[in-house]
Amino acid sequence: MKCFQGLVKVCGEYGILPSSRIVPGAKVQRVDYTPISPGLSEVWKGAHEGRSVAIKVIRHRKSDNAQETKAVRSPNSSPPTEIEFGLLQNFCREVATWTCLSHPNILELIGATMDNEEYTMVTPWMANGTVVEFLRENLRANPLKLARTMFHFMHPLIEPGRS
Repeated sequence: MKCFQGLVKVCGEYGILPSSRIVPGAKVQRVDYTPISPGLSEVWKGAHEGRSVAIKVIRHRKSDNAQETKAVRSPNSSPPTEIEFGLLQNFCREVATWTCLSHPNILELIGATMDNEEYTMVTPWMANGTVVEFLRENLRANPLKLARTMFHFMHPLIEPGRS
């Protein structure tokens, strides 16, 4: 557990990714140009090494054109602001945490990229959709039971004294 905590701390503090999870951006391609879940991030359908993947793109700035989302910075821009560096730290912390997870009920993290200043996470594509879509289509499903089940699998990762 200390190794896991150390990895998450270092990656988050310095804004770096675990090298085992870096996926060259050229190897990940978007195949559908309509985001699945607009919000703080967008999820796109893509392809990586011959398989369908989900590409989660962290949204930072949005241009006036709704179709053109600008990720964090351009290569010639000034040093990152405190908010931008905070976003980078949170992204790297999430990737480091996900790297350490291994359970049949937790989706595999294939990798992450920061190419062109776009922060992305790549996972297998789930053809049956999101949890929200599942609940919408299965009205008899119990959301509280589902949440309890997810908490049960995540609970060992929560440090004592932290909420």
